Amino acid sequence: MMKKIMVLRVGKTIATGCFLAVLLMPNGVIAAEKKSWKVSADLSLVSCNGNTKSLTVTSKSKFTYDWTKTGLELEAGGLGSQNNTGVIAEQYFSSEKVLWKWSERNYLFEKVRWDKNRFAGIKNRYDSSAGLGRQLIKSEKDNLIAELGGGYVIEEQEPSGDKEYAAGRAYTGYKHKLSETANFEQSAEYLTNLKDANDYRINTVSSLTAAISTYFSLKLSYQWSKVNMPPVGFAENDTITSASVIFNY
Repeated sequence: MMKKIMVLRVGKTIATGCFLAVLLMPNGVIAAEKKSWKVSADLSLVSCNGNTKSLTVTSKSKFTYDWTKTGLELEAGGLGSQNNTGVIAEQYFSSEKVLWKWSERNYLFEKVRWDKNRFAGIKNRYDSSAGLGRQLIKSEKDNLIAELGGGYVIEEQEPSGDKEYAAGRAYTGYKHKLSETANFEQSAEYLTNLKDANDYRINTVSSLTAAISTYFSLKLSYQWSKVNMPPVGFAENDTITSASVIFNY
C-alpha cells in the first residue's frame, strides 16, 4: 500500500509540476520560442442509427516542448463506445515524459503513465519507468529512435486482484516523410515482468497522416495490444482501427 501511495504521489507531482511550469512560463518566452512547442488534438466519432444504434468516440491530446537540453511530453486520451445494451468499451490514459539530452543523439528519460480499461479487466495501472534512448537515424525523410529501461508497475485488476512488479521496457519509434504533407509512423513497445518472463505486454501503433490545411490533418491508425497473462476472463489481444481529424498548433 505504501508503494502504491508513493508511486501515485510521485507521478502526480511530476506531471503537475511539469504542466504548471509550462503554464507559468512568461509570455515573452513562449512568443520567442514558438517553434519549440507543439499542441495536437484528434477526435474520431462513429454513430450508427437504424437497426443498430451505437456511438463510438475517441479523443487524444498531446503537448510537447523542446528546450536546448530537455524535452517534455504530456499526453491524455480516451475511448468510449455504447450500443442498445449499454456501454461496451471504456478506456482512458494519461502520461508525462521528460528527456535529458546528453549528446546530439543520446538522452536519458523518465516516464509515468496511468491507464484504465475496465473492459480489459484493468481498474487502474500505474507504470513508471526510466532509461536510455538514442536517435539511430536522423535525416530529412527518416527518423528512428530506440529506448531501453526499467521501472515499476502497479495494476489494480478486476476480478484478479492487485499486482505489483519490477518491469523492463524496450521501445522503438519510426517516422517517414512521404511528401511535404504526408507522414507514416510506426511504433512498438515491449514491457515484461522481471520476475516472470511469461507476463509481458506488447503495444504497436501504425499510422498515416495527411495535412489538409495549415492546422488540420486526417489520420488513419491501427493499434494492436497484447497482454500475455490478462486478468481472468479477458482476452489477450485488443485492436483499434480509427480515422480521425487532428488539430495541430
